[in-house]
This record gives sequence, structure tokens and C-alpha cells, in this order.
Amino acid sequence: MRQYFRQISFVLVIKLIAITSLYYCFFSKEHRFKITPQRISEQLIGSHQTWN
Repeated sequence: MRQYFRQISFVLVIKLIAITSLYYCFFSKEHRFKITPQRISEQLIGSHQTWN
């Protein structure tokens, strides 16, 4: 019983390390877009429209 608990906890720790490292590789602050009010308005309204 104790051996199974050790194996399961080892696998869970490895999976947690893998998920955390993937998060830092793909979703860290360096990979996020800079959000500005101008960018939001361009996305909502559309930058290709003209107001005539």
C-alpha cells in the first residue's frame, strides 16, 4: 500500500512540474499582448471603418 502511494505521489509531482513549466513557457508575461484603450477600441469598432 505504501509503495502505491509513493508511486502515485511521484507521478503527481512530475505532472505538476510539467504543467507549471508549460505555463511559464507559453503564458508568462513576456507572451502576453499589451492591452491599451486604443487596441481595445480598434478591436471593438474595427480599424478599417471610416466615419464619414
